[in-house]
Amino acid sequence: TETISPQQSAQLLRDSLSVRQARSPVGLFTLPSVEAIQVAARRSTLGNSTLETLTAELNQAGKASPQQTTELYLKVRALASIHPETCARLGQTLAGAPVNSVTFHVLSDALADADNSQAQAALVTVIGARPDDADALLRLLPGLGSFHHPLPAAQDIMVWLMSSAVPNVASTARLALGAMAHNLESTESGRAQQIVDLILRQLGGATSPQEIGQILLALGNAGSARALPVLAHYAADPSPDLRAAALNSLRFVRSQEAEALLASAGVLDPDAGVRLVVARTFSFRTATPAGFQSQKLMLLQDPDTNVRLAVLRNLWGVRQKFPEVENLMRRVARRDASKDVRNAAAELLRQATTPY
Repeated sequence: TETISPQQSAQLLRDSLSVRQARSPVGLFTLPSVEAIQVAARRSTLGNSTLETLTAELNQAGKASPQQTTELYLKVRALASIHPETCARLGQTLAGAPVNSVTFHVLSDALADADNSQAQAALVTVIGARPDDADALLRLLPGLGSFHHPLPAAQDIMVWLMSSAVPNVASTARLALGAMAHNLESTESGRAQQIVDLILRQLGGATSPQEIGQILLALGNAGSARALPVLAHYAADPSPDLRAAALNSLRFVRSQEAEALLASAGVLDPDAGVRLVVARTFSFRTATPAGFQSQKLMLLQDPDTNVRLAVLRNLWGVRQKFPEVENLMRRVARRDASKDVRNAAAELLRQATTPY
């Protein structure tokens, strides 16, 4: 029988390990990332279209049907996403497009939804080229405020337009700037804080209830705890509209104090409109025991049907976290004073027991 020496055995083991280490590990199956799926889908949507062919289609878009317009938007968005170097040219076309044209709507939406720095820079340039076109600005500013990574230039032009002599432009810029602060919070908290402090200073100079309400909504878009003392102050204001604006603006503020303010107002505020705002605000927030108990009381005791319907939907969405929700639904389905609420609860229970 052929044998090998200990030295040969050791060498074979070393050679085997060397071969294994040289091989690239290959999994049986790897799920693609969300980004990879999105890129693949947009490549498929774009197909063989190019900047030139899409520009030609835009020139004829005035005769397009709604379905053709949607398809054109999807192709332009795909182009701006996959080939960001085309965004500047698309921006040039947008800068000269009439605000009511299909070209304006397609390009403004496509650039905003591309969500890359080149598309963002193109929108900044377009806005800078149309500073007195209020109708265009009212369409463009929300899109610029929606980018996940706001450029300093985008922030600067938004701050500038907050001082516009056109009230709707100024308030829209402020709302968009608040959204920018929210998007910056996790990556550039210093810039986010600067924006919130600027909006708070504007609140200090506001005189009319309408202006105060608009500024509170901008703070709500920011979702910063820095605004909590001011929001708490207005949550107790004599004006129901200002209370509603302040409470709505707590939707992204993650703190126990914010939760306590909402929990209290949902049960105790005398105005049904304010309580309805509280119910809708809860839907944006992670469910907590305090919020659950408040909404449970609202569901069982609030005299307003719309409030109970809103809370009903909220509670059903967190039934896995709070198992007693299903028993609550059964109780409401039998006993609620409103037929609409009873039917809504019964339908939710029916859907939960119907196999797919």
